[in-house]
Order: sequence, then C-alpha cells, then structure tokens
Amino acid sequence: MTKGTVPVRRAAYTGGTRQTGPAIQPGPSSILNQMQSSSPGSWSKTLNALINNAVGEIPADEVFMQTPQGALVATSMPAHLPDRLRMLLFLVNGRRRMSEYRDLLPRYRNLDDAFDMLAKKGFIKRVAAD
Repeated sequence: MTKGTVPVRRAAYTGGTRQTGPAIQPGPSSILNQMQSSSPGSWSKTLNALINNAVGEIPADEVFMQTPQGALVATSMPAHLPDRLRMLLFLVNGRRRMSEYRDLLPRYRNLDDAFDMLAKKGFIKRVAAD
C-alpha cells in the first residue's frame, strides 16, 4: 500500500460463495432477512413457502395497521415486496375497515389473500376492536 491510499475491505471467499455479512439465523426476523438477501426473482418462492392454506374472506369490519417492520419495508427504496403488495402496505393505516379497502380498490384481485400474506410476513397486524 502506498502513502495516501485507503485499504480496501475484501469479502471472505468461501468455496465459491461471497460472504459479506453474518449468516441468516432462523427466527422471527429471518423471513425479512431472507427477503432482503434474496435475488429480485426469488421473492415468489419465499412468499409461496409462507402460504400453506387458502384464506377465507376477511370480515368487513376488520381493521389492520402496519407493524414497525412493515413501515420499514414500505419505505425502503429497493423494494422487498412486489409493487402490488407494497402499494397495499402503504394504504394500511390502522383506521380503515376491510370494507373500505374493498370499496377503495374494487379491481384489486385477491385482496383478502394479499392482506393475509402481509399479516403472515409480519408487515401488518389486526387491530383489536373497541
């Protein structure tokens, strides 16, 4: 190294894979970590793995709010969600009932499934009725 140069941090090389950060550990936040470290086309595999059964219709008076994790993902620049789900996550504010989302988005296909998926991923949660 010559005078005036800055040392470069090199990633560790481990048998054909580059590792620049800690390995993903299993746990509640591992789903978000997997989504963040996955390639742009592999999010669908992760989402499909989260869905085990079909969703019934969500009651019309159900209210959802964003979790802190959901607010982080909604505002992150490199999208960790498909655009349709990210747009829906932006609309969740903890005040609207499910019937209002249905009125607001009449052409949104599988709205109940989308809400269920966001809830399973921990981006939104149900608000307790008053």
